Amino acid sequence: MVKKVIAFDLDGTLIDFESREVLADISDIKSLAKDYTLALVTGSPRQEALEALQAMDILDLFDKNLIITQDDTDGGKSTGEPFLVLKQRIRTALVFIGDSDADQIGCKKAELSFIRIHNTSNPDEKLRSAIANAREVLREY
Repeated sequence: MVKKVIAFDLDGTLIDFESREVLADISDIKSLAKDYTLALVTGSPRQEALEALQAMDILDLFDKNLIITQDDTDGGKSTGEPFLVLKQRIRTALVFIGDSDADQIGCKKAELSFIRIHNTSNPDEKLRSAIANAREVLREY
């Protein structure tokens, strides 16, 4: 059976690049990887994204073919192009968790389910809630 996919934004969702603060509870991500294929769509360069995931010790949890970076497309996330690339690479249900207008706009253009988190306080709790919502959305598929 093909696992359903939960895709994440990187900066502002899993990590804050400016402060280098990890925003996600790593144990939640590791637990999620047992039941779902994990993907990433980021506006960051590939090397920077891979280094951030490695520093968080979660790089091996992500499907390398489903890590979409600025190096993979000509358009930014708000164009929908990176999300369409991801959508073309999978053949199963997908939910994207992100924190920005560009994430939301791009998902809408690519016709993907989107869950927005606002990282104002307790970012790991907000991400945990978003993950629970993603699980619920994927149950319907």
